[in-house]
Amino acid sequence: MAHEKALSMFQPSRSSWPLAVGLCLVLAGCGGSSLIPVSGTVLVDGKPLTGAAGAVMFVPVKGGTSAAGSLQKDGTFKLATGAAPGLAPGEYQVGVTAMTPTVPKPGSSEPEEIPKPLILPRYADPNSSGLKFTIRSAESLDIKLESK
Repeated sequence: MAHEKALSMFQPSRSSWPLAVGLCLVLAGCGGSSLIPVSGTVLVDGKPLTGAAGAVMFVPVKGGTSAAGSLQKDGTFKLATGAAPGLAPGEYQVGVTAMTPTVPKPGSSEPEEIPKPLILPRYADPNSSGLKFTIRSAESLDIKLESK
């Protein structure tokens, strides 16, 4: 008899289900991700950096997981943390790489030309680029670079 009473204490009633589901959602962050969608355009001297092969890297100032995105032919990018789109809120140092695209020689894996940098080398290193952004909400950013 005492055993049956003890078991009944652990069986949820119909009125406790909403509370249990609500608690699970709160603990799981409402079932969503804490990553924020961030995209943007790389500008050189005020114009989109077009026709380049490269990447944009966001490195957290206070440590954590970095985010990156491929530079598209129109100069735009979308950031992802690993395979998940977006990045965590916070302050970031930013690095950008941009090279001439490689085109393989016909019938070979060798490029026709050696890729050439399209931006100043200092922009490639987030520590020396001078580029910083604070991300608090979904944004479309302009990353402004100078050619000289």
